[in-house]
Amino acid sequence: MILHGSEGAWSGWSHRNAVLLAAHGFLAFPFGYYQGGNVWNAGNIHEVSLDRSAAALEALRGFAVSSGRVGLYGVSRGAEHALLLTSLMARDGVPGIADAVAAHNPPDCICGAFDGRAFRKVGDPETGWLGMAPSVLCSDAGQTVRVAAKRLATSAMRAP
Repeated sequence: MILHGSEGAWSGWSHRNAVLLAAHGFLAFPFGYYQGGNVWNAGNIHEVSLDRSAAALEALRGFAVSSGRVGLYGVSRGAEHALLLTSLMARDGVPGIADAVAAHNPPDCICGAFDGRAFRKVGDPETGWLGMAPSVLCSDAGQTVRVAAKRLATSAMRAP
């Protein structure tokens, strides 16, 4: 099961990845775990149901071609979703956990809800993020930490 990044299911990237995996013999299902977004701008990530993702994983396991084994491949926010889903299923003893997980470029913390409209000029693909990354709320060990994107960008420019 393929989990898209913050660009959302409508961008087409997860469908492209599904085609590539299918060409190599994998049953590949691009699962839209939230709606919105497009190839240029992030969608609104809020009220994402992990139960819905677990149910989709179980439905895939039911296909004969899966041989009863399923995996998760997530990109960016989808990688976060894959790791969170798997770790919570393992912690709570929920049956049907993925047999394999691949996380491509996950964030280093659990990110909160996100409203992409606040950080873009609608319809402008060249400066869809207003020329800078948004500040992101991250949860770390029960504490909310505000990560200033501008400070991160500044420190990255100083790095050798």
